[in-house]
Amino acid sequence: MMITSFAIVEAQAAQALNTRSRKGKTHHLLISFRPEDEAKLTPEAFKAIEERLAAALGFSEHQRHCGIHKNTSNIHMRIAYNMIHPDRHTRHEPFRDYAIRDKLCRELEQEYGLTVDNGREQRRKPP
Repeated sequence: MMITSFAIVEAQAAQALNTRSRKGKTHHLLISFRPEDEAKLTPEAFKAIEERLAAALGFSEHQRHCGIHKNTSNIHMRIAYNMIHPDRHTRHEPFRDYAIRDKLCRELEQEYGLTVDNGREQRRKPP
């Protein structure tokens, strides 16, 4: 038996109001944190990180669901953004958002004292 929350039903209703787009209407994002950083990540930090990601990707006004869990050796944050704006019913797609995400991740790592990950900038530099 599948239980669907009212928040998910509400997001699906907003998506149904956009009848023009034939593309996907949910943007999924997975943020993995290093095991050694888990103690630094409070509920307030997770909320602030999610809000910064939403703003950077243009989803501040959009419905979104966020879950934090640890089913592997490190803690993860999973976010599902409703790409359909709840009032305008237009579809927002953060095209090629990897540069925005990478820049923001480096900022967040510094702000929260997290282990620096090998982002796109480090991969482009010659060894």
